[in-house]
Amino acid sequence: MRNPPPIPAALILDPLAAVPTSMGKRARQQLSELREAYQLSMRERMQGVKMNAPETIAEAFTPFLGPLPVEHMAAMALGPSLKMLGAPSLVTRGDTDGVDAPLRAILRNVLVLEAVSFAVAHNHPSGDPTPSAADEAVTKRLVAAGRAVDCLLVDHLIISRGGAWTSLRRDRPDLWR
Repeated sequence: MRNPPPIPAALILDPLAAVPTSMGKRARQQLSELREAYQLSMRERMQGVKMNAPETIAEAFTPFLGPLPVEHMAAMALGPSLKMLGAPSLVTRGDTDGVDAPLRAILRNVLVLEAVSFAVAHNHPSGDPTPSAADEAVTKRLVAAGRAVDCLLVDHLIISRGGAWTSLRRDRPDLWR
């Protein structure tokens, strides 16, 4: 009996990725189990860690955003002491050079967990974590939307494929005014 091909890491990390139709029932079940195990390990690894610095937030987002081949936007719900409420969740999937950032979907993901604040991140598969004008505009909109529902945006990070990252809160604090 021939061994099935290994499941690509990008499929495990990206629950928004389309599952190939050629994947059999057993492989689909294995993929589901691997995705669940990954989410559990993320929650356990970061449980109790205070997300009060860009370095800590980057540590939570980098493992699953960094290796993805197309842009994704993810959100992290935070409780009163800036500790994660669940694991960061992918909100939307884009393409190689952009991703939509639907404010309603981002806020829904964090408010359903009764967050008092949140952080977002998206990846730049190009390897360059420099924010674009669109990234800055989205950040401004997220700051305003968060204020409107009393759930403040703590930071917006851009994670690159090589592990480098940029904190818009640190580099562009004027976006929070």
